[in-house]
Formats: sequence, C-alpha cells, structure tokens
Amino acid sequence: MKKGFIHILILILVAVVIGVLVFYSWKEEVARNQKLNFPTIGTREIHLTPTQTPTPTINVNPQPINNTDTMDWNTYTNNKYKYSFRYPTPDKDLAGYDKYTDELISIKGLDWEVIRIEPIDTSETDPVIWWKNQVKETYTNLPKSCFSEKLESKIRSLYNFNELVIDFKFPVLVLNNFYSSDESCHENEAQILLIPHNGKIIRVTHNWAILSEKILATFKLL
Repeated sequence: MKKGFIHILILILVAVVIGVLVFYSWKEEVARNQKLNFPTIGTREIHLTPTQTPTPTINVNPQPINNTDTMDWNTYTNNKYKYSFRYPTPDKDLAGYDKYTDELISIKGLDWEVIRIEPIDTSETDPVIWWKNQVKETYTNLPKSCFSEKLESKIRSLYNFNELVIDFKFPVLVLNNFYSSDESCHENEAQILLIPHNGKIIRVTHNWAILSEKILATFKLL
C-alpha cells in the first residue's frame, strides 16, 4: 500500500513538473511574439498585412475622350490665325454671351467663362521664353508662382488622366494652378495652353469643366 502511494506521488510530481515546463514555454513564446509585434492567440502567430491603397495607373497612351455628342455642333474657323473648333448652340449649356472675333473667342457658360482663345500680343514666338519674362498671368491676375509649367504635346483630361483631350503632335506650354499648395492661388482656377503657331503664340484658357474639354477636343490648327 505504501509502495503504491509512492508511485502515485511520483506521477503527480512528474505531471506538475511537465505542467510547469509547458507553462513557462508558452509564456516565453508569448513574450517573443510581443517583442516581434505579432498579436497572438494562444501560441499561434498572426501576421497582419497593412491595407494599402492601390496607386492609380497612368497609361502612356491615353484613350481619346468620348466626344460623339459634339458632331452636330457649330464650327468656328479663324482664318487670320488659322485654327478652328466646334461649339454648342447657346441653348445647350451656354449663356449666350459669347464673342467670336479674330482677336478673341470667349464662350461663356451659365456661371463662368468656359473657354477663351486669343493670340498674345508679342513678337516672341517661343512660349517658354515669353512666359519666363512675365511677372504674372494676365487672365487670372495671379503671380507666376501660382502656376505649374510643363511642356506637353498630349493634353489629358483633368477628370481622368487616362483620357486624351487633344494631341498637338508638338510641345505646347501647359500652365495650371489647380494643384498649388497656396490657397490664394485658387481664387481663379484655370489651365492655360500656350501654343506656338504660324509665328504667333495662341493662348487657350479653360476652367475645370467637362464642356471646356469637349470644345478643346475639337480644336484644330489649320
């Protein structure tokens, strides 16, 4: 009887020792996981992958914007400065206070000027040199520092960079103040294209409006 009791006691002691070893092994595992910043459930590691916002892909060859609804628009041709474009009739999106002369095209929407086309009064034919000598942008009356400047031949949509508004086939100087970090630069937002053509610089100014892009998409140099 005494011998059997000793056997039971030994088994209990062995079980306690094993339990203690298992407990400390688990505790060390938890501590190691916490040190590695892995959350744990029991002794199982859970690796968390941070959620990432996918970066938009910008196509090298953007697709032309859908401009099928402009086919029945009126066509304006400027024979003096050699360009043309299509525009909707005043009862379609326009206020009817438009101006079509050799020196100034001004098409106005219900709330703002949609697009403005005019030759720059200068003997300079290089838009980059002309812009370099300016103190401010005259249409918006904002300082040059408000505007980003870039030579581009393909003008992309301001709404979708993967859509092509117009391809000039040669570099034009593109100015815009949409992305300026200076709040005072957003008082009069515009994108301005300085286009060298026939010994002149043609300035095309348009605002953030789908209608202005549709008109610009029909613009042609003659």
